Order: sequence, then C-alpha cells, then structure tokens
Amino acid sequence: MFKTLYEIESVQRWLRRRAELTKAEYLTRMDKFLVWSGPAIKVHDPDGFLAWAKKQPSGVHVQDLIDKYTEGMKPSTAHVHVAVLRGFLNRNGYRELPKIDWESTMSFAEGYTRQQIQELLGYLDRPLQKLYVLSMKDSGLRANDLLYLRYKHIKPDLEAGKDFVNIRFEDERYKRRKAPGLTFLGPNSVSLLRELLKSGEVKRDPDARIFPYPYRTITYELSLAKKRASLPKEVQPNHGLRKFFHYGLQAARIADLKAKQFEGHSNGTRGTYTSRDIEPMRDLYREDVYPHLDLSEQGAVESKQKQLEDLVAKQQAQITALEEEKKNLVSKSEVEDIRKELAAIRRDLGKQAK
Repeated sequence: MFKTLYEIESVQRWLRRRAELTKAEYLTRMDKFLVWSGPAIKVHDPDGFLAWAKKQPSGVHVQDLIDKYTEGMKPSTAHVHVAVLRGFLNRNGYRELPKIDWESTMSFAEGYTRQQIQELLGYLDRPLQKLYVLSMKDSGLRANDLLYLRYKHIKPDLEAGKDFVNIRFEDERYKRRKAPGLTFLGPNSVSLLRELLKSGEVKRDPDARIFPYPYRTITYELSLAKKRASLPKEVQPNHGLRKFFHYGLQAARIADLKAKQFEGHSNGTRGTYTSRDIEPMRDLYREDVYPHLDLSEQGAVESKQKQLEDLVAKQQAQITALEEEKKNLVSKSEVEDIRKELAAIRRDLGKQAK
C-alpha cells in the first residue's frame, strides 16, 4: 500500500526493527500528515519534512507545526500522530525538538463481563471471529500478538492432545518492551480451534496465521457485534477481552509475580523459558485461573463453587484465629482474683508506712 513511501531510506531507518503491524500504522499516519503538509508548508515527502525541520530557527517551530496539524483531533489520536512525527525526526538525527507535556490518554473503561462476552459471540457471524474472541479472553494476549499467532506456536501441545495449550512464540518476540506473557489457550478456544482445523478453515502449515485479519478489520467486526448486542460503548472491542483475563487473575488471587508473567509485564517473560517453567504455570492456569475464564455453564458452576469454598476457608481461618485469641484472654474470675490480691498488697503497704 505504501511501497513507494517505504523505499525511502529515512523511512526505512525510522521503521527498522518495528513489527509489521506497527510499520503499517506508522506509514498510514505519515501519509496523512504529508497530505496536510503539502498545502501547509509545501512538503510532500518524508525527506522534505526532515529538511524543512532542519532549516527552522529552533525545534519549537517544528513542534508548533506538529501541534497545529493535530489540532481538533481526539487526545488519543493526537498522541499517536505526535509520537509518530517526533519519532521519525529523532530516528533521523534531528534532536532539536522541545520536551512536551504528554496529555494522558489512559483509559479507565471496564472490560467485558462473562455475560457480555457470551452476548458478543452471539452477534459474530464467522467461527474464526468467535475463535479470536475466545483465544484473547483465554490467553490475555494483546491484539498484535494474537494476530501474529502461527500454527507452529501452538503445534506441540495441540498435537499432543492437551486441553490447555501453551503459546510459545520465538524468543525475539519476548524481548520487546510490551512482550507477550507465558500464557495458554483453554478448552473454550481449543475445542473450537480443533473443529476449524478439521474443516480446513485453520491450516496446519507451521507458518500459517491462525487469524488472517488486519487489526482494523477484526476491530471493526468486534465493534459492530458489540453495537448489535447493545453492549456499553466504553468497553474496548479488543482490550476489553484482555481486561477480562486480568479480572480472572485477580479473582483467582494469583501472586503478583505470576500474574505479571501471565500478562507479559514481567522481565522474566522477555527472555527464553524452558518446558520446566511451563508446567507449573500450566497447572496454576488450569486449577486456579481458568475457572474464572471458562464461559461454559459447568465452568460457571465450578467458579461459583470455588468462590464459596474460598469464602468458607476464609471464615474458618477467622474462627480459628478468634478461638486462639479467646484462649489467651484472662477470664473474669481471674481478673477479680488479681484485683483482690492488689488490694491486699496496698493494705499491707499502708500498714508498713504507718
């Protein structure tokens, strides 16, 4: 789509070692800027923009132009455009840009609930779209990692007949700032995946993508299904599923370090990990985490049962603690005896003083 733009050396330098989806996103933003910059400053290509910036008396003038370009955009959209343009200049040796106060774009929107995911699935037409939803809520992967998923990344466990399938990317993918976690697909997604493999909709070629969708396409489909299901607008189409996974970790009371490993927030997942690391995590995922992610009716019953068992255990611990505390308390009769003894001592001391 942007072949001519990508052939420019400064653009190649800028996008070197970027993920393919990131490259496409950045090129789209740059192309939109160049459409605007033509009439605004008579600049029609990235090299022209770089040359124009170097001719300005200070970096403040360059930032003023970027701010003018992003006027009227939503904060989240403006944030990305600003970062893209500043990144291009910086990667090509322009260091004069002033520091800026980045406007917060953090979203505090809630994730999907179990019922909302079930309703969302009901308004998706294709089984592969349903598999995408199930896989994201099972694994907690970010959208770019799930869309990168190949058959080879799940082949060993899948072909071994396991119901809790470890997702194992290449080592390089774990060395990014936002790396995938040490995570799994559960029975909800694995069951449908086996059906799609049998029908041929998902290919067994090691390098075949499980989800051959561009990010925008699957996001559009999820947004449309969300709208049809009358789900809250604030719930993010993709990230709301990752938040559901996060809620599952919280409900399971997973230790912070393990939770970070599952979600890809720990440095420990950025390097290599061995099969010995996987099995304890698989057990933890199967026994403690997945009951809170399972969409089946049996899963709902087991999740409720586990919550009740946890509540009973907590209450029993409180009862035990109270009983121990009671044992250590001095009885009322003992207190009265001590008072009498102290009174007698006071009388004796009074007599001696006379």
